[in-house]
Amino acid sequence: MLEFFRRSAPERGQAEASPALEPTTRMLVLRRSQAVVAAAVAVVSLLLAFLVGHMVGAKGGAADAAAPEVYVLRAVSYGADEKGKGFARKMKEQLEKMDLGEEVSVVEVPSESSTVVAVGSWLSDPAGSKDARALREKVRGLRDSTQSTPFSGAEFWLMKR
Repeated sequence: MLEFFRRSAPERGQAEASPALEPTTRMLVLRRSQAVVAAAVAVVSLLLAFLVGHMVGAKGGAADAAAPEVYVLRAVSYGADEKGKGFARKMKEQLEKMDLGEEVSVVEVPSESSTVVAVGSWLSDPAGSKDARALREKVRGLRDSTQSTPFSGAEFWLMKR
């Protein structure tokens, strides 16, 4: 763009260079009005790129906001207080030691005022999956040191993020 402005500017008083002078590189000289026009074009281009990116990003963001629904195996729930969170962390550690082959996580659910220990994650309903049902039965059958089954109520749960 600057080369265009240089070529479009009228050349004044250009005489033949005398042979006694060394040849020098040509310098680009801009008038103030040309610099203002170039700066204005740059600002408008940046603004246009921002607006186009914002419009395209807003469309993708709305689709992503509706999508993240994840099914998990809800092993056990506790209260949302510090005592319940402590119990949930201990249960998570115990389940991780049992090496179930799935991720074990602690999820806080503010709408229910509870803390949930969850096992696994699926993007679609896992009730039809043979592996998921086997995992559920395995978790339900786990026994603690007193031979009771603390996870007998484990069920698949749709967790909205």
